Order: sequence, then structure tokens, then C-alpha cells
Amino acid sequence: MAQYTYLVCLATSGLVVGELPLTDVKAERHMTGGAFSATLDLSSVLALPEFANLTDAARSDAAAPLLREWRELTTPAKYTVAIDRDGVCVGEWQIWKRTPSGNLDSFALIGAEMIRYADFRQVAAAKFAGVDQLAIARALAATAYGGGPGGVGAVALTIPAAPVSGQVRDRTYARADGTVGQRISELANVAGGFDYTIDTDWGAIGGRRSVVRTLTLAYPRAGIDQPLVLELGGQGASPGNIRAFAMDEDGTRLASRAYSLGAGEASDKVVGVATSTVLTDAGYPFLETAESRSSVNVQATINAHAAALLSISQSPELPPTVTIAATAQLERADGRVSTVDAEPSVGDFRIGDRVWIAIDPTPAFPDGFFTRVRILGWTIAPPAAGSELLALSITTYNDIPGA
Repeated sequence: MAQYTYLVCLATSGLVVGELPLTDVKAERHMTGGAFSATLDLSSVLALPEFANLTDAARSDAAAPLLREWRELTTPAKYTVAIDRDGVCVGEWQIWKRTPSGNLDSFALIGAEMIRYADFRQVAAAKFAGVDQLAIARALAATAYGGGPGGVGAVALTIPAAPVSGQVRDRTYARADGTVGQRISELANVAGGFDYTIDTDWGAIGGRRSVVRTLTLAYPRAGIDQPLVLELGGQGASPGNIRAFAMDEDGTRLASRAYSLGAGEASDKVVGVATSTVLTDAGYPFLETAESRSSVNVQATINAHAAALLSISQSPELPPTVTIAATAQLERADGRVSTVDAEPSVGDFRIGDRVWIAIDPTPAFPDGFFTRVRILGWTIAPPAAGSELLALSITTYNDIPGA
């Protein structure tokens, strides 16, 4: 079975400052920034072997320093949890919320990936004219993660100078006119936009272990075409590596015309409109949708937002979730059973990679289901025992506006 370790890092530098025995861990990596939840059982301190021969009173006194340390290491916003799986850093999540249980013997922790830190930094006043969109994204990220006045409270992040996209944009931002996270998301989610995330790896600061964060920008999309096939067998067939498949279809997301509403009032409002006959040609009624982009005052930009909104409104499919077995049981020559990584497993793909999914005919899919899908993210939930499962969030339609 894979060995998981939960290391606590300073949100600012990424320096590892401790380790916690977390349970009920669910850690999501996602294109838009994944969520994190876990439980820290405080009462487990009293069961440590070094306290076994102490009286109850002495045990409580001896455990107090460690309990104080655990409380400090779970301070919201100040610390992150970086997860090590067999020596590989599989992700990092900033702790944002800590809730004690009703009987005060455990903490429930809630967090999010470090890309979401940008949601808590206000955009600075800036103007970009004819600038590559990835250069704008880098400038916004540098402002967000660079800290306050004089760099105080900066969050360590490597921002590579490359690549470029060839897509130039005009953007004007007023001070505190939304968060940096909002503005990067808007910039990315137009026709001809890009993908972005923060990748993590292990490094060192002054000889001490640390997590290294790198901003990854990809145009037009992240990921590569993988030869991997996710399979779900039908009745009487081999079960394949898919353990569960869930997909919702929602007709309220469909539209043949999309409006993007920009800055201004009444007749002076900047409005972008995009129309398609694909759905009506297929027999659907005419449907419309709209969004607000109140900070946008350039017509070409608002048109691009409308085109992007329309492009993601052509399918009722919500991103499906596919649960696969990340580990398998292998019987050795001596008859003993070992747990090994399955194929694919954790680390065999990256966010944005494209893989094949094959589902044999079932009542829900009488003709079967075979297509290339794009991995938007995955959720790690290390088991106490048994097979390790990996829940993949995928998309079966073109989720890159304008691509």
C-alpha cells in the first residue's frame, strides 16, 4: 500500500515545519483549484506509546506541548498541508478553516489549492495594451503572490518567463476592482484563452525540506494525449479499471445565443453577443444565457467573453466523475499478496491530459461509450486499508473556449 505523509508548510515560504497524523483525508487537484478536507484526532495523542505507563493526569500534562503544537500547525491561512505519497509531492492545500468537534477532541480542517490564494488578493491598478495574455497573467500573479508593501507576507511562487501565446490583449484594471483570481480567470476564459495552475514538487531551503510551487501557464490548453484507456466492462465482461462512473446532464446550461454584459449603464453598456444554430438545427428550442462582466469596457473583449460563454453552452453534459482503482492486489510467488500501483495510478497523468474512456453497452449506454476525455482533476482519499481509489473529474466536450 502506498505510504502517505501529511507535512505542514509555511504558506509564505513553503518550508516544512511539521507533520500531522491526519485521517479522513480528501485532497482534490483541479484545473480551477481543488478542495481539501481532513480530520485531526486530538485524542490520539493520549494513545501514543511514550505515554502508555503514565497516570491520566500525567498523560494529560505530557501531551499538552504536542497538542499546542498541533493547534499552532493548523492555524488557518498561515499553514498549508503538502501530501507526500511514496516520496512524491502530490499537491499542496492552504488551510482556510478549522472547526473543533462537539466534544472538543478533534479538528475538522478545510482548505484549497494554492492557486486559490489569488482569490484573497485584490487586483492592483494596471493597464496593458497589446500585451500577450500570458504576460498579463504572469504580471497579475506576481502582484498577488509578491505580498504587501515592501513584499511583506509574500508567498513563494516560481513564475517562468515562458511561454507566450501569440494572443495579445488590452486590459485596464482599477485598484481593488475584483480579486486577482477573478481577473486571471476572466483573462483565461475567453476565446483563445489558456489554462493555468500551480504545480508542486519537493525542494529545500537552507538544507531543510520545502515545497516548491511553480505557476504553469499553457496555451491553448494544458496536458498531452496519453495512450491510457479507462475501461468499464458490461455484463459478463472483464470489469476493467473503472470502479464507478457518474455523469449529470443538465439542459439548463444550453444556449443558442449568449450575452456578455460589460461596463456602462443602459444604452451605454458594452454588450457582447454570440449566436449559434447548432442546437436549433438538431431540433432544440431556441435558448439564451447571459453573464455579467462589469469591469470590461472594450468591445472586442466583451465579444470574446460572449463567444466563450456560448462555446461551453453547447452540451448538457456536466464534467463526469470516473473512479478508478489506483492500486491492485498482486499475489507473489510465495503466496503472499502485495499491494502495488495499478495502471494508471497516481502520478501517471497531469491536469489537462487526454485519455480514452471505454464503457461496454449498459442500460444507460445501450450503444456503449467510447471517446477521448480530458482530465480536469482528481481527488485523493487514502484508505486505512484495502484498494486505493482515485476519483477523476473529466470532460467529454471541448471545454477550451474558442479552441
